[in-house]
Amino acid sequence: SAMPLAVEFDGKTYSGHYTGEIKQGAPNGTGSLTCESKDKYFDYTGSWQDGKLKGEGQLSSNDIVVHFLDVDRKGEFSGSVVDGIFCGQGTFSATTDDGINYTYEGELKDGKWGGQGKQIYQNSEDLANNIGTFEQGIFKPTVLEFLISYGTSKNRSYVINSQWQTFIEANEELFTKNTYLGAEDFIDHDFSYVQYSKNTSKYGNSLFKISNLSIIQAFEIDDYWGRDVTVFLVNDSNYNLYYGILLNTSAILVEGKRITLTALPLDYSTYEGVDGNKHWAIRFAAVNVELNWANSNKEIGK
Repeated sequence: SAMPLAVEFDGKTYSGHYTGEIKQGAPNGTGSLTCESKDKYFDYTGSWQDGKLKGEGQLSSNDIVVHFLDVDRKGEFSGSVVDGIFCGQGTFSATTDDGINYTYEGELKDGKWGGQGKQIYQNSEDLANNIGTFEQGIFKPTVLEFLISYGTSKNRSYVINSQWQTFIEANEELFTKNTYLGAEDFIDHDFSYVQYSKNTSKYGNSLFKISNLSIIQAFEIDDYWGRDVTVFLVNDSNYNLYYGILLNTSAILVEGKRITLTALPLDYSTYEGVDGNKHWAIRFAAVNVELNWANSNKEIGK
């Protein structure tokens, strides 16, 4: 039969009913604790020692605080614990300071998110989901995970197909150095905006290199998932749009400059412009940007 039990977890006391193995009047071995109050629940099934959570178990509660390095976040947790510490697999749902709901699902380590996981935002147009590698509760994506996750924002969504993903994974360094060295072998010299926009699946495992592109917008983002990056929009002489990201910074990425861009096309999709309208563009991951030789000593239109 169930016995009344109060247990301490993360500085809080939960009172409920325990069923399971007992030694000298205290939970010891395997057992389950169920605590339900008006608006809180705390349920644990697993291993006990001397009335405390000891060894492996499964915990679910809507009164859990995850202690991240920069913030404590209260939410709803369901998953595995070892000695009462999150470890293994689990899910955690909470709300940010800005009122955005999210759920993390994946691996846990040392009381935080650690390993492979997905942090999915439910009610945001701007935020990109974090899909990939976590360390100490912080998203630390590989190049591929970065580019996949970046494309999950509703305002700039794109999808990288599996062929492209394989290419990025095999050639990570191409996308972080901002150099043309090593890119030559992958250039598709027959690349055409019109043909690509008609059928994106025809192009894979190859880069494009296009000269005389005009920079419409460029902005740097410091420490975006641990990297300083540049997001920029360019058009060609036919006013076709290219919109993408360089996993680096570059002094030449300034509005009005003309550049030669070497990049991997990721998708042909819409983005929301500053005018609030949707615009079609080739989405890309930049490998190298360099000034067009013609405008290295004069500004456009002057």
